Order: sequence, then structure tokens, then C-alpha cells
Amino acid sequence: MTEQEFFTQTLIKIRAQGGPSRASTSLMATCAYRGVGGRGCAIGVHLPDEAARKADACASTEIAKPGPRRIANAAGIPKGRLRCALQRAHDAFASAPDDLFFTRWEPEMREIAARYGLEYLEPTP
Repeated sequence: MTEQEFFTQTLIKIRAQGGPSRASTSLMATCAYRGVGGRGCAIGVHLPDEAARKADACASTEIAKPGPRRIANAAGIPKGRLRCALQRAHDAFASAPDDLFFTRWEPEMREIAARYGLEYLEPTP
């Protein structure tokens, strides 16, 4: 998977699920690779359910740790700073209600696209 494919698929999948991934319905809940309602974080949306459950043994913000990093690598997710940037952006706004999450997350995705020389896919109304 190229960085562009990873970025675009992350946008599409998080938009399609309607909001961020959380470990519970509480807005105070931590992020999860596979959260309530089957939602995934920036990494989790690319993982099969079993791999996401294994990765949830660690906090999603710990993607740099060996276990989650190996799982992401095995899933073909590009290594490097883009992966971390997308995960950080998801986690930074995950405690916001779903509608507010997108209000904050979309501008961050535009910025990440510009920073990494990627094409940003505008959301469809």
C-alpha cells in the first residue's frame, strides 16, 4: 500500500464509520484499534478484527511499541511518520462528539496531506 492509498483509505473509512473509535461510549474513553460499534482508529480501520483485538492490548497511541507496530506492518500499512501523524490526529480529537470530531479532524487531514505531498479527498455532502 502506498502512502497515498493509506491516507485516502483512512479518510474514506473513518468518514464512513461516522466518527472516531473509542473503547466505550463515554467521550472520556480512550481510543481503540477496534472500538464500540466496530469502529477503527487511523490504524485500526485497516486491520482485520482479530489483529485489531490483539493490538488493543496496548493503547493505540503506543503504535511505536513492538506489538502494534508489527501488526500494522503485517497489514501492509506504510511505515514512518505519516502513520504516526494520522494516528495522532485521530487520537487528538477522539474525545469530541462525532460531529465536532469531523469539524476538527478534516482540517488536520488537509494539513497532513499538504505536509506529505498527498492528495486530499474532499468529503462528499
